[in-house]
Amino acid sequence: MRCPKCRKELGDGMLPACCPHCGANLAAGADTRRSAREARRVASSYAAQQPDIPRRSGGGNIARAFVAILLVGIAAALVSFVLYENEMWGGRSIPDVVGMRVERATEELAASGFTTTVETRKDDGQPGLVLEQSPAPGDRVAEGTRIKLFVSEQRTMPDVVGKTREEAQALMDAEGIPCEFVDEVSDEAAGTVLSSTSPVGTALSSEALVTLHVAAPRTVPEVVGLDESMARTKLTDIGLEVKVTYVEVSDTSTDGKVTAVNPAPGTAVHKGDTVEITVNRARIERLKKAAEGILSAVFDCADPSSADSPIGAALRSYVDPNMRVSGETTANTATNYQLWYGIAKHWMKLPEGVPEGMAALPRSIVQVDGIEATTDGHVVAAVTVRWDWSPLGGDYAGVTSTDTHYVSMDFNDQDLLTAYWDEQTDMPYYEIQATPDDKESKDKDSDG
Repeated sequence: MRCPKCRKELGDGMLPACCPHCGANLAAGADTRRSAREARRVASSYAAQQPDIPRRSGGGNIARAFVAILLVGIAAALVSFVLYENEMWGGRSIPDVVGMRVERATEELAASGFTTTVETRKDDGQPGLVLEQSPAPGDRVAEGTRIKLFVSEQRTMPDVVGKTREEAQALMDAEGIPCEFVDEVSDEAAGTVLSSTSPVGTALSSEALVTLHVAAPRTVPEVVGLDESMARTKLTDIGLEVKVTYVEVSDTSTDGKVTAVNPAPGTAVHKGDTVEITVNRARIERLKKAAEGILSAVFDCADPSSADSPIGAALRSYVDPNMRVSGETTANTATNYQLWYGIAKHWMKLPEGVPEGMAALPRSIVQVDGIEATTDGHVVAAVTVRWDWSPLGGDYAGVTSTDTHYVSMDFNDQDLLTAYWDEQTDMPYYEIQATPDDKESKDKDSDG
C-alpha cells in the first residue's frame, strides 16, 4: 500500500496511524476493510503454527507470570549471595589482627587488600602488640580502605626535672604513670620539680607511684615549744644558721625548750640566713643535782672496799667517758676500782704510818651546804661527813669522827663530770700523834 499523500510504499499488513515519511494521517483514508482482512489473515497464520493449548481463563496467565518472576528473583538472589560471600561485590571483610605483632598485622591486612596506619598507645603489656583496630574486625569495607591500628607502647619515666608542677603532671598523665608531689625547701622558683624517685627513661607500669620533689619557698618554720636539738635540726635542714640565746630558769620541766624565734615563723629567708632561738636552760639546777649525786656516791657508802667497788660503779653514770683517771686510762676503759681511786683519791697513796683500812672507811653524809653552780659548768660544795673507824679494830671500835670536805667539780656541755677535786682525797681528817719513844728520839735529834 502506498501513502495517499507522498506515494511512498508502506507495505502490506496493518498501517501505521501516520506515514513515517511525510506524517500524513493514514487512518482517515485507510481501507479498513482491507486492513481487517489482513489482520485476520495474520492471526490465523500465527494460530496455525502453535500447538493445541487448552484454553484457560486470564487469571491463570497472571499466576504463571508471577511464579516465573519469583523464580527468576530467587535465582538472582542466590547468585548475588554467592558472589557477596566470595567478596566479588559489596567490599571486603576486615581480618581480626588484635593481639598480633604490628608487623604481622600489617602483612595480614595488606594481603586482604587494605592499607594501614599505626598509632601508639601507652600500655602495661608487651610493646608492639595491636590493642585495637578501626574499623572493627569483620566490617565490610571497600578494598584499599586504610585501617588504623592502635599499638602498645612501654610507659617510661619522662624528663620532668626543671619543669613546673603543672608541666610535670601533664607529662606523667601522658605516660599514664601516677605521681605524688612533695614540697622541698629550695631557692628555685616555687613549684619547680627538683628531683624524682625514678630516673628518666625507667620502664614503669600504671601501678607505679613516683614521688616528685618540688621547690617550696624557704620560710622560718615553727619551732617554739620544741627541744633545742629538734629546733636546730629543723632549721639547719633547710639551710639556715642557728644562734641560741639561753635563759636560765629554775623550773626544770621547761629545760631545753624553745620559747621564742626571730625572725618570726613564716618569714621568707634565704639559705645561710641566721635565725635566733631563745631556749630555757635550767643547767644550774641540773648541775646541782648532778653534784649531789656525785657527793652521795663518794660519801654515802657503807662498804667502799667491797669487790665490785660500789663508789666507782655509782660514779660511772656521771662521768665523761673520755675523762682520764690515770695515765692513758679513761673512764670508759677503767675498772670501777680505778674510777674510784682516780676521781676521789687522785691515785694518792696513804701517808706512812696511816693504817691501810683508813682508805676505805664506811662513811655517810651529815649534810651538804652551799652548793653553787655556774652556767659554764663549775660547781663547788661543802659536805659534812661522818666516818666510822670501827673496821680498823682494836681501840677504834665504835669510834666515829665528823669533818667537812670542800669539793669542786667541772662539767662539760653535756653536763658530764670532767674534773673532781677534794683536798682531803676521800679521807677523814686526822693527826698522826707520835708515841713517847718517838718523841724522845726526835728531841735527841733536835739537841744534837
